[in-house]
Amino acid sequence: MKPYQTETVRLFNRLYNAKPFFWYGLPMRLITNGNNLHIEKSGKLSHTIIPLFLSFGGMIHMGFATFVRMTSPVITSIGRFIIMAYRWIILMQAIYFFLFVVDLLGYNDIMIQICNLSDQYIEQLGKVVPAQRKIIRRPDLLNYTLRLFVWSGVILPPPMLLMAILLGFGPNQTLVSFIASKFPWIHIWLPAGSTPLLKLVGFLISYFLQLIFAMDLFRCFILLGIVAIMAIQFFKNLIDLGDAYFDRMLSLGKQSEMQHFKVYNHLAILNGLAAEINKLGSLIGIMSVGTILVGFVYVVIRMHSIIPTAFLLVCVLGVFITGYIQLLICNYSEYINYKCKKLLQKYKAGLAIVGNVKKRREMVRCVKSLQPFALAVGIGEITLFFLDREKKVFVFKSMLDYSMDIVLT
Repeated sequence: MKPYQTETVRLFNRLYNAKPFFWYGLPMRLITNGNNLHIEKSGKLSHTIIPLFLSFGGMIHMGFATFVRMTSPVITSIGRFIIMAYRWIILMQAIYFFLFVVDLLGYNDIMIQICNLSDQYIEQLGKVVPAQRKIIRRPDLLNYTLRLFVWSGVILPPPMLLMAILLGFGPNQTLVSFIASKFPWIHIWLPAGSTPLLKLVGFLISYFLQLIFAMDLFRCFILLGIVAIMAIQFFKNLIDLGDAYFDRMLSLGKQSEMQHFKVYNHLAILNGLAAEINKLGSLIGIMSVGTILVGFVYVVIRMHSIIPTAFLLVCVLGVFITGYIQLLICNYSEYINYKCKKLLQKYKAGLAIVGNVKKRREMVRCVKSLQPFALAVGIGEITLFFLDREKKVFVFKSMLDYSMDIVLT
């Protein structure tokens, strides 16, 4: 693992385990040992059960607040924006709930094992090809973006939530106003002169509780982002190291040895276990991120004149981030597929260099048995694995055009 990634993981562990904002642990723990990453499941069932109840309760809470807003006799433009924001939060809570259900059922165990094995094998291959190891250990734009996400999960929620509560956008204010309008006799039981004090106490309690839930939601998605991004980079590093290892065997005149075929088989096993999971994960990722992208675009185009500037800037940033994530999903998979095909071509071309006829025939049989391993990206009935780069970009642009047509019509 890159040293910069190691620092990011340690920063995440320091920031997102601090009390009192994060009073329970996560179902997965990221452990660093030098530059090695080890992912392990928490042994406490409460670390999975508590988030399940919180996310389910959050969906019910936001659902009631959305219902109250939608049943209002007069819905202004800013009211429509608030309803859209509530629906977006419900979607995030639903994804949050789904992720913890998947973890509770054990479906992510195989991915945890693959990531741990891949990191170990990367270290072993890196010692053989130190030049390529030095290249892959350099931080890139994706690593800097991930570090930005880690900091944003701590810095953005407090001021944004404070602004939303002060402007009356919060779900608690919506529900309190609804209850007060339906049961006005509540004010009779309050002592005279206690209303300002109760409002202040209620504001502080509401802000603190909503801040805890918001930061916990950020923590879940940032953890998911760290694991997903590092898993993708693991596979990219594996194929890069495998390619560099084959070139090194050729440069040393050891092309007649079978060791590099064993390396390819190991890479195929590690990658093959994750291929179908990646196809399903990329489908869920592109569809959910695409839905969020459409929402951000709608707000920027239709509501830029009525929402506060701070929220507008966040939506503009959201458009770029969600589009960037979708491009990453397609581009990383395409890169791994392309490198794999090129590596197989190198194997076949290298057979002509082998002078021993018997050895060459044995290696020909071995090469014929090798299958190209790749990361499939599925979108509905379209599997982008079978498309080249130009067609993938065309499909991605078509998705964006379709989303824009929905927004503008």
